[in-house]
Amino acid sequence: MNKLVLLLAAVIACVHSLPAVAASKFVLPKKAHNLSPGEVRKIYADHTWVWGQGGAYFGPNSKFIAVGIEGKNVSVATGRWLVTKGGRLCFDAYWSGRKFTGVKALTCFNHAQFNGQIFQAKGMSGKWYTIKSAAAKPDDMLNQVVAGDQVTCKFIDTAHLLKGHLSKAQLLDLAHMKKAGAACAAPKKEATT
Repeated sequence: MNKLVLLLAAVIACVHSLPAVAASKFVLPKKAHNLSPGEVRKIYADHTWVWGQGGAYFGPNSKFIAVGIEGKNVSVATGRWLVTKGGRLCFDAYWSGRKFTGVKALTCFNHAQFNGQIFQAKGMSGKWYTIKSAAAKPDDMLNQVVAGDQVTCKFIDTAHLLKGHLSKAQLLDLAHMKKAGAACAAPKKEATT
């Protein structure tokens, strides 16, 4: 299969698990302005953006780790994340799944704010949607960005499903994660009587 098609399938599997955004004629308020790079870093640095059963961790030193799980479709990514001068969040990562290995993809999200609301759009031509309401709501997408690393252990647990499909760099990252991942203890076996 064409690597581009496989990459799109992986990205769709990951992004598909994000909450559905209403197909409306939302228009970004004219007085909205981009979040500053510092404001975007404050949202994502050392946080996990939870995607259904997977997610993406924006770690220290710009380390990016992601796991996408959508039914039987499983993918993992390692790479770097950054915030541009214009306040765009980007992750530049290598994605691997059962049918592809080490496919590079750059994904960016724009962020803007107005009157206590925060908006997001994927890519340069993506449609804007609200991720934080002026009066915070339980279903705000920004609530899916949580403090700490909730991905590394999932990456370690998921990697065995992709034996033979991880790139050399991902195998090296996996070895480092396992070495540092004492917190990712194996599930305890129930006592038998």
